[in-house]
Amino acid sequence: MFAGEQYGSNNQTDVGIEPGTPDGFVAVETGASGDITEVNFGINKRPEAEDKYVYLEKSPNLNTSDDLWHDPYVDMSITDAEDGSKIAEFNTLRITSVAGMNGNLLRYRGELITGDTVIHNFKADNLKVVFVGVGSTSCYFNYTMSDSAGFEDLSPAVYVIEWGDPLPVEWLSFTGEQFGDKIILYWSTAAEWNAEKFLVEHMLCDGSFQTVGEVEAVGFSNSVSEYTFEHGVPEIGVNYYRIAQLDFDGASTMTNVIPVEFMSDVNLKAYPVPFAENITLDASRFKHCGLLDLTIMDHHGRVLREETVFPHPTLETIELDMTDRIPGMYIIRIKSRYRTESIKVMKS
Repeated sequence: MFAGEQYGSNNQTDVGIEPGTPDGFVAVETGASGDITEVNFGINKRPEAEDKYVYLEKSPNLNTSDDLWHDPYVDMSITDAEDGSKIAEFNTLRITSVAGMNGNLLRYRGELITGDTVIHNFKADNLKVVFVGVGSTSCYFNYTMSDSAGFEDLSPAVYVIEWGDPLPVEWLSFTGEQFGDKIILYWSTAAEWNAEKFLVEHMLCDGSFQTVGEVEAVGFSNSVSEYTFEHGVPEIGVNYYRIAQLDFDGASTMTNVIPVEFMSDVNLKAYPVPFAENITLDASRFKHCGLLDLTIMDHHGRVLREETVFPHPTLETIELDMTDRIPGMYIIRIKSRYRTESIKVMKS
């Protein structure tokens, strides 16, 4: 309550205007001359900020943000005995606490809100929740608003946001390098929640990915966790990898694809060497590479024969009939969209 405007005539306490004070009163003291008249006072009731609840049908992704302007978010508001219902948009809003953000962040116009903050001419599309609280399924903050007289609710309301799936692993880094005849992959996470394992995936020649290994996850952690994996049979040239992280409840996240170059003296394999009539090529590295161009050249590099090979998932070898060729040195080359290998062979 706010009381007091005019002491009134013949009031022995004071004269003139009495400023309105919260939960105040107008002092009245009668004098010898009779009644006090023309006492004037007003009553203003504080507004009541309204609690809000939002449920996100689709759980947010880690490191994403939402503003509180679009669906399913709702307006913050107050009800006021004098002003009626009033939303926060274009009015003065006060964020009184962010203690319930559960590791997530609240920003206004990019600035992090860390405590009691007054926002004039508030716009909801400038208030954003940043989802970085690994393992969280909810967050909330407290707020209040002022009425037209400039008074605010002394008991702030709560704005609650909930979703179904906990925010999973927070990726920190993912790199790789050649080490001898292997490629070693390194990755780390800043935090984990409900993480079961990591699947290491290697890109085949046709652009699809094949799982080449699994690594058990720490599971639950708010500190940095580091992992390594050795790929013992990389391709010659550039290899492409990605890591899939699986939760115990089946949810998953994926890293970006990274390239790792592998240099080796190993090339196309053939047997027997030397050969007499037919020669067998090891084509197991090309089984997922799409159409193959096979070329046979003499030792000067002149093309003697060209053909197209249609690989399949069970392709292991390619048999070449060389009975029509004279003894000597030959170059055999297999080329796909993603790789080229060749070998020099001797016909006896």
